[in-house]
Order: sequence, then structure tokens, then C-alpha cells
Amino acid sequence: MFSKTYKTVSALTFGVALAIAAASPLRAELSVEDRNARLATIASEATALQQQALEAERALRVKKPAFTNVRTMLEEMSTKIEKLNSDVLALGTDSPAWANSSEAYEKMKFKTELLQIFATNKATMLDSPDAQKNRRILAAKAKGIASRADLLREFASLDAD
Repeated sequence: MFSKTYKTVSALTFGVALAIAAASPLRAELSVEDRNARLATIASEATALQQQALEAERALRVKKPAFTNVRTMLEEMSTKIEKLNSDVLALGTDSPAWANSSEAYEKMKFKTELLQIFATNKATMLDSPDAQKNRRILAAKAKGIASRADLLREFASLDAD
């Protein structure tokens, strides 16, 4: 009887320990290979964002831009920026020791936050009745998104080494 009760208690204790370990915020740090793969993905996504922002800038440089196309580009850029932000934050969550010691991580986090601000400001200006009048400013904001995306790519590429 004692041994059966002991086995039951041991199994329950082991099950509880497994449940606690699974729910614990203490997870293993990502391997260097996994972290570098994620950084490469972030760099690739940043490059795609940069190219799209430069395309939006070119579209806004013409005298009568097709604002419908520019809005579509901005929506796509906003989605990419949200994904980049999510990827950067997830990388920091999955590699806390690396994130705490990496200057590039802090810069990537700051750049993604800045990209979100740029995209929001651009969307507000694009929706205003003065969009045609402000097309040069809108083009400059698109160029700003492109340059920050390039910096984000650079930081991700540097830290992957």
C-alpha cells in the first residue's frame, strides 16, 4: 500500500514540476544559430521595407501622385513595420541575456518604434485634405522610413556576426 501511494504522489509531484517548468518564464536562451537566423530574417524584412519605402517616395515625387497606390503601399509598410517590431521584441524575449548585453538590440528596438511613429505620421498626413500640397513632405517621410529600415538592417546584420 505504501509503495503504491508513494508512486502516485511521486507521479503527481513530477507532473506538477513539469507544469511549473513549462509555465516558468525562465526559458533556455536561443542558440547562436537560431538567434543569427532570426537576425537574418529581420535584416531581410528591413531590406524589403526599405525598398518599398523608396518606391513610395518615387511615387510621391511626381506632380500628381496616385494616392490610392501610395495608401496601399503605406498599409503594406505598416504591416511590415508591425512584424519587424514583433520579431525584434520576440528576439529580446527569447534571448534575454543577449538582449541585455547587446547594444545593437537596443538600437533595433528603438528603430522599430521610430518606424511605427513615422508610418503613423505619414498615414495621418496622407489622409488629410492637404495630401497633394504636402506630397514633398510625405516623400521625405517615406525616405525617412527607408533610411531607418536600412539602419535596422545594418544593426541586425552587425549583431549576427
